[in-house]
Amino acid sequence: MPSASLSLVAPAKSGFRLHLALCLSLGLLAGGCNIERPYLLEPLVYAAPTQVFLNPPTRLLLTSRTGLFYFTTPDNVPNVSLPLTEIFYQQFLKKQAFYDLRLIPQTYSTLEEALRIGRLKGYDLILLGQVPYFLDSGTISKSGLQIDLRIIEVKSGTVIGYLSDAVGAEPSPMLDFIIWDTKPKSSPSVYALAQVLAARVAAVLTYIPEDATSAPSLPREIPPPTDLNAASR
Repeated sequence: MPSASLSLVAPAKSGFRLHLALCLSLGLLAGGCNIERPYLLEPLVYAAPTQVFLNPPTRLLLTSRTGLFYFTTPDNVPNVSLPLTEIFYQQFLKKQAFYDLRLIPQTYSTLEEALRIGRLKGYDLILLGQVPYFLDSGTISKSGLQIDLRIIEVKSGTVIGYLSDAVGAEPSPMLDFIIWDTKPKSSPSVYALAQVLAARVAAVLTYIPEDATSAPSLPREIPPPTDLNAASR
């Protein structure tokens, strides 16, 4: 009889333990899958402070007719010149960084050629943009963009402003919570990064101190936006 009693009690304890183990396991799974950590799922957009090697004089920017040439790009990505230039042109107009800014829809081979075209068209200043670095990995890998911008006085050929800025992005990591994979948000496209970059450069040009009205000033450092990820969306 005792043995029969034991045989009845043992399965009950075993079943309780199994039920408890299943509940704990399901709780851990549910808790693991519902962890809310947006910083783990959002793509990362990063940038160093804008480098200003030479501040252009405010007086010239706000009183001169300025022509913006198509940006020069690496040989392997010639087709990105027009869209990148258009993005910067629109941002400069939006921020009113220049008194009278016009797009010059052509390229140039040398500085002398750019100056000659600028004189023929009657511009006081020309903007020459260069893309030293362009990496477009779509939205599934790292992307990056660097823009160098020179502001040149047409009459003298003097560089009166020179700055450089770069921004990069990468998608969020693929995280594995026990048995389910999360689906991270895609990385911003390189043209979304260009929007961020153009806004940063325009902000720098409109942030020039009022005492820099007569001559180019010394290099300075401009802090990046506080939330680059929000700016890229």
